[in-house]
Amino acid sequence: MRYVAGVDEAGQDPMAAEQTAMARAAGPDPEALAQAMLDAGAIFGDMGQDPRVRDAAVPALARLTAQGSRQAFVRQALACWELAS
Repeated sequence: MRYVAGVDEAGQDPMAAEQTAMARAAGPDPEALAQAMLDAGAIFGDMGQDPRVRDAAVPALARLTAQGSRQAFVRQALACWELAS
């Protein structure tokens, strides 16, 4: 959890350059970015190759990209609420 804050113990993001390169290579395509990030073993390890993770992460990033974080969160929360009801 600390890592997602973007800094390590020295106050640096040790993967910033690599992640920026992945994002630039993917361009505006959220599916390409998700695939690149999930393929980065240093970030996700073996979990990034799990089809269940990919099947969840790719459309989630697409929703975040299309709707923005607030709207994507609200819609997902409402969908979960409806499932629980």
